[in-house]
Amino acid sequence: MEMKKITALLIIILIGAIISYNRPAEKTMILEFEYSKGSIRLVNKTIITGFASKNPKDISLEYHYKIIEGDKEKQGSFNPDTLFIDGIENNELTGGIIILNKTRFFINTKYSEEIKKIEIYHKDKKIYEIDILEKGATPCRVK
Repeated sequence: MEMKKITALLIIILIGAIISYNRPAEKTMILEFEYSKGSIRLVNKTIITGFASKNPKDISLEYHYKIIEGDKEKQGSFNPDTLFIDGIENNELTGGIIILNKTRFFINTKYSEEIKKIEIYHKDKKIYEIDILEKGATPCRVK
């Protein structure tokens, strides 16, 4: 009986591996931004083969973005100026929030030729907008 369970488990694992292997790779666009004292600028755009990670959709954070794709919008949020650290010191949990004046952060999304622009907001005020298809815009590096 135990051998049948092991064989069934191996078959399930093998089928899962075959299915995931045959899943077509998608393209992901990675946008690298620089944050400096409340100002944001695009540093680099890269398109890679791979799967985009899930970005937080909770727009209650101080900064949020909208990716305009055709007639759809994707939203996410972030705090580029805040870093929370914790650790153990003398058997006690320590840590806190560090406010950064300058840092780099990334937004990634599934690539589509339908992506028109990306807007970044601080609270409800639009502070940055980039037209992805704009002539003369930052070129994409394709990997």
